[in-house]
Amino acid sequence: MARGTHPVIFISAMKKQNIDELRAALMGLVKQTHFIRYPHNQLEADIDFQEEEIPE
Repeated sequence: MARGTHPVIFISAMKKQNIDELRAALMGLVKQTHFIRYPHNQLEADIDFQEEEIPE
């Protein structure tokens, strides 16, 4: 399945496995993309995004 060089995270929605790892990886990619596109927002780089609780 993971034939490329892209990061792969396998999750189980039914067993709720690796959901936190997926969320952390996605937030890292979103932050990286945001600061590449909007370099003038570097002051916000130190702000840690608040993660909302997802109802079960």
